[in-house]
Amino acid sequence: MSFRITTYALNKNDDVLFRSMLQIVNAQLTALWDFTEKRELAHLTVVDLENPMGWAFWQQQHAHIPLIAYTKENTQQATWFLEKPIRVKPLIQLLNTFSTTHCLPVSLPESAEVVIPPTPPVDPASTRPKTTATAAPLLTAGHFDGQHTLIARLHQAKTQAHAQRFYLPNAAELLYSPTQRCALTQESLNNYLQQKQTHLYNAPLALIRQEPITEAAFNERRSRFFAYAPEAIEWVTVLCSSQGRLNKNLSRMQTLRLKQWPNFAMLPHQAHHIRLAAFMNRNTATAEMIAEKTTVSIDQVIDFINACHQLHLVETPKKTQLLAKKPLSEQQRDLFRGILKRLLQ
Repeated sequence: MSFRITTYALNKNDDVLFRSMLQIVNAQLTALWDFTEKRELAHLTVVDLENPMGWAFWQQQHAHIPLIAYTKENTQQATWFLEKPIRVKPLIQLLNTFSTTHCLPVSLPESAEVVIPPTPPVDPASTRPKTTATAAPLLTAGHFDGQHTLIARLHQAKTQAHAQRFYLPNAAELLYSPTQRCALTQESLNNYLQQKQTHLYNAPLALIRQEPITEAAFNERRSRFFAYAPEAIEWVTVLCSSQGRLNKNLSRMQTLRLKQWPNFAMLPHQAHHIRLAAFMNRNTATAEMIAEKTTVSIDQVIDFINACHQLHLVETPKKTQLLAKKPLSEQQRDLFRGILKRLLQ
């Protein structure tokens, strides 16, 4: 089953938190849930009843469409209620209850296979294929080179006149329109660790098939596919294909930090990515030091560094700035503290 959910009248902190939680808990849900900006496509809408706009929307629509009352107490005796503040376990329970009581057809192309429900979370290191002759082109003297991956074809597609289709046998296909600057994926990137996804994003460049398609064909698939910015495709490609190998333009001896947080509202992520972003946004350190301080495996640290580097989020200050902290605004501090605290509950 495949469902879509959106929010209405949530404050910025709660909206970002909800989107992050949804991506992280998807592996624990009995059906696939994806966030949509288009309210008319959503099966559920989370509405903040403590916001005047949200309360007005609730009064107008609660009798007509499924809404989640997001408030401290269920004073409206709503069928679907999510208590403030958002927590992981109540969210999982609510979405699983809804999906089991609302049977919907899976929205897939005619030739697509049936979507298999997400499996429990697995360590990304355990899903990486062993380095073989096929995977060797991704590595240059022990380093990762994104230009031998899907990223190279995506960059080339940005300069072409027609939309492009990228595919492999037994893999979820990817479409890209340079005029719309939009990518469409057959599967939600929330589950990018599933084999049907990694088969494409981890593939060497030479194995990836490509063909032009019309804008009409691209638009026809919009209602059945999942839309993303091209940066999200590059991000996932690096996470899947770098295999713990540091980018060829970086060194393990370098001290690194983030210029800014990755946009987790649009980038698929896991809990350890938030932990790494929080540390690297405030500290300057080598990859080994980051792994030690955050208790995240060195392979996962390097994959994250590579993905951030691909989106130009990494800077390499001088060693004298080692572990120097960048000031956070009080609003940023509250937001990130809340996200980390609630995701770990």
